[in-house]
Amino acid sequence: MASASAPPIASSSLPLRIERLMKRFGELTAVDGVSLELKPGECMGLLGPNGAGKSTLIRSIVGRVIPDAGKVRSSGTVPIRPVRARR
Repeated sequence: MASASAPPIASSSLPLRIERLMKRFGELTAVDGVSLELKPGECMGLLGPNGAGKSTLIRSIVGRVIPDAGKVRSSGTVPIRPVRARR
């Protein structure tokens, strides 16, 4: 029996899209090429050991850390602005 798949969602309507995000602090690579999509109605959690880059990723999403490479989009907007991210 074939399963029905949902129609693709336009990237401009995704609540959050991260593309190849990278952040370094000197010689330390805190976030290395993270990509993800959060679709409408989804909830995401980040799990990992200390030093895995979870806080740096969140700070990049809300605009408190400027990534060295990659993009963070909120509803298709680039760059993400801290006020919009907090909403």
